[in-house]
Amino acid sequence: MRFTAVLLMAGAIVFAGSSCSLVRPFVRLRENSAGAQPGRVLHGAGFLRETVFLSDSRLRSVNDLRWGNHLSLGGPKLCVVDSHGALFADGKGSVLSYVPFPGTYFKPSIVEVPGREDCEFLSHGELIARPALLGHDGRVLWTYGGFLPRVGDTAAGDIDGDGQNEFVVGSAGGGGVHLLDARGRTRWDKPDQGVWQVAIADVGGTGHRQIIHTDAEGKIVLRDRNGRVQSRAWGPVRLRHFALCRWPDRRSPVRVITARQGALWVLDGEAALVATLPAPDNSQWRLQATLVKLKPGKGDFFAVYVAGPYSGSMLYVYDPARELVYQEVFSRLYGAIAAMPSGKGDTETLLLAATGKVWRYDLAAR
Repeated sequence: MRFTAVLLMAGAIVFAGSSCSLVRPFVRLRENSAGAQPGRVLHGAGFLRETVFLSDSRLRSVNDLRWGNHLSLGGPKLCVVDSHGALFADGKGSVLSYVPFPGTYFKPSIVEVPGREDCEFLSHGELIARPALLGHDGRVLWTYGGFLPRVGDTAAGDIDGDGQNEFVVGSAGGGGVHLLDARGRTRWDKPDQGVWQVAIADVGGTGHRQIIHTDAEGKIVLRDRNGRVQSRAWGPVRLRHFALCRWPDRRSPVRVITARQGALWVLDGEAALVATLPAPDNSQWRLQATLVKLKPGKGDFFAVYVAGPYSGSMLYVYDPARELVYQEVFSRLYGAIAAMPSGKGDTETLLLAATGKVWRYDLAAR
């Protein structure tokens, strides 16, 4: 099973040397429940056409959105996940099924299961909320019970090539970094502090997956499958959270994306600067990024969704020439983006899920 979107998270304060300042707050908007667009366009009005893809009142604090193969549902389907369950829909926006979770789970995401065309759901946990893995049917497979003060984040991936997912858990306090096996049992733990986000990905372009995480100093840390530190480096900005995405196209290496100081910063796995992109009015708390092919025969567009800590979220879309062509602000804090086949040739549509709705973005007719 291959999904077409990559996740990521982010924090609230901009650091500049030894000083720090709050980012300018978002404009508070009224909830637009029936209008033609979910937010307010700040740049590029008329560039994209927004329509409601699906509506469902069971969607509340949406955390993840993916298009992928689901064998149990007969092929490619859309999955939308919030703290209370998972909704599945076809490519036309018809809801096929809803899987309720047995409780409220913090920051759940969709996890690809190696060797199977289906998915599971990982509750990332935070602070006192424990990480947990739920099956495709919503049944709890395990909850991590190891000692870990102030959970920061959890990520999944087959880091050792054994055909099963491993899970890395980071502590935002002083509990370090823990690697769990497929059953949620501790394989090893390493000391560290301030680990607010973790991921498993091949960020070095070597063909081997690594653990990547932040630390208390805002550095990017790379570890091998045994937990050994391969690099620990400051980038041009300090990181608390980040997104991972291939950039600038699908043939490119996986890059680290973060939002600071009115820009998006594109870094390699060792924190070296690759590029900066204009991102006016951004804050940083939760961040997602995806490539999306909006034009036939053209390169990839790049979409980034940045949620502010208190007062809203921002969507940025960049064309293949790296120009900002669209910017929209939303009143809702929670949401997710993904690319999905448009049904027209090799092009894709951009999806944005929020409370009660999934919105579809396509190029406007010209």
